[in-house]
Amino acid sequence: MSFDNLMKELQESYLKQLPARAEELDNHLKEKNWKDLKNEFHKIKGSGGTYGLPELSKIAQEAELHLNKKTPDSEYLYNQIQKIKNLITNKFI
Repeated sequence: MSFDNLMKELQESYLKQLPARAEELDNHLKEKNWKDLKNEFHKIKGSGGTYGLPELSKIAQEAELHLNKKTPDSEYLYNQIQKIKNLITNKFI
């Protein structure tokens, strides 16, 4: 198997699990669990870059940086999660 084919398979596998990760983001936001929310955004930022999804990484990075604030804005974070969900639905699936 070529490297390109392997990366394509890995990317497809990654994309299949993204909806569940978006739900995790929703749950952390609902619980105002800022630490786990930031951690999940951090993981998505890194893995998005690894799998060639820079738009996903950028959204996650912006949200992660926002969570460095003393009082995160839930509406902003909700909108970032919606952007991720829209990417998943409209671009990746």
